[in-house]
Order: sequence, then C-alpha cells, then structure tokens
Amino acid sequence: TGYHGFADSDNNGPRGASFIEEFIPHVEDNFRVIPEPTGRFLMGQSSGAWAALWLQINYPGVFSGTFAASPDPVDFRDFGGINIYEPGVNYFYGQDGELMGSNEVSSDLEEETGTGGQLYSFEAVFGGRRDDGRPEMLWDRQTGAVDPEVAQQWKRYDFRLVLENTWPHTGSLLAGKIHIYIAADDDYGLDGPVRLLDEAARDGGWDLDIIFYEEGGHNLWNDRLRERIHAAIDSTASWRKF
Repeated sequence: TGYHGFADSDNNGPRGASFIEEFIPHVEDNFRVIPEPTGRFLMGQSSGAWAALWLQINYPGVFSGTFAASPDPVDFRDFGGINIYEPGVNYFYGQDGELMGSNEVSSDLEEETGTGGQLYSFEAVFGGRRDDGRPEMLWDRQTGAVDPEVAQQWKRYDFRLVLENTWPHTGSLLAGKIHIYIAADDDYGLDGPVRLLDEAARDGGWDLDIIFYEEGGHNLWNDRLRERIHAAIDSTASWRKF
C-alpha cells in the first residue's frame, strides 16, 4: 500500500507500535547505543518528516526531539489545496469551479501505475478498510468528489486535531521538541498545511518550533539545515555528559 508513515492504521497494521515496542528494543539490546530518551531523536524529509512528527507526538516520552523538513500534509484543511472537511468539496475542482489540474493528473497517474504510490499510501494510512480489503478512497477517481465519511476517518491523523486533543495531557512532554522546516515555495504546496498548523499552535499555546524559509523548494535537506539540527541534538543528547 506504499509508505506506512510509522503510524498504526486499519490497512497497514501496528507500524508505530511495532517500531516502538519491537524494533527500538532490538536495536538497543544488540548495538552500542544509549537506551534512553535523551539518546533518541527523529528526523525526516517529506513523508519521512510526517512519520518523524507522528512518532514524536504519539510517543512523547520516548524521544527527545523531532526535526521535520517539508512534511506531508499536517493539517487536512489543506490537502492538495482543498479542505477535505468542507461539504461538497472536490479534489479536482476548486471552490470557483476551476480545474486543479495537478490533482487530477496525479490521481489519474496512480490509477495507471497501481497501488503503492503517494496518494494511495495516504488513503491506506489515514482511511478505513473496505470489505474487499482495500483502503477506503477519499475521492471518486472519475469525478473528484470527496467522500465526507472517509474525510471524517482521516481526522485521526490530522496533526492539528491530534495536538488539540492531546496537548493538555502531553504538552509538558512535547514542549520544545517539535521542529518543522518548510519553504514558502514548496513544490507541492506543503507550506499551506504548515501555516494552518502554525496558526493553530499560536492560538492553542502549543510550543512548536516552525521555521519558514522564503525559498528552497521541497528539498530543504542541505548542509545548513543539517548543521542546525545536529547542533540542537548535541545540546540535548545524553552523550554530552560523557
């Protein structure tokens, strides 16, 4: 079904739980690493950035920080330029009825190449499972009409809503740990969802470190960003005491 995003889901199974409960203990039992939260950090780019954020937010005490560059949509009020929760919304056509060509083209392309692509992977992670074992589809592949029931299922993976529900309980463990980097000219418009999340964080008093760059496209992973991330990790990591 494509990249599972290290999230437990109806279609991919317990990918997050197995990573935390099986993979990390195996590594720490067999390799020379520091088996404590101050020795664990997450970082990623694009879909990897989404996964890094998901793991940090859902397992706040396991890691000491996450560094996410150009993450996949973090607020589904902007998914491919549409608000999936809006009544009557269409993935192919904007509010003004104008064709959103890139959405239709990418949708058609994945229909030709088959499951496992970016859009299908989103549906496999975020949506439910049909009776035939396939992921629920968010939009009709012919008309672009968004299924409101499937959109409701996606709320479980909308970072804005997740943080809104969990910050009162986990905010003390997450404060200062979430770092997001995004360019205003992101090739896939992913700065839009990050801006919405940034607004929600300011309104909700969530301690998120969100940095916007004027340019950089989708790939911000350069020496300058790596140096910034490693400096932040070095200032926190437990090996500093040795």
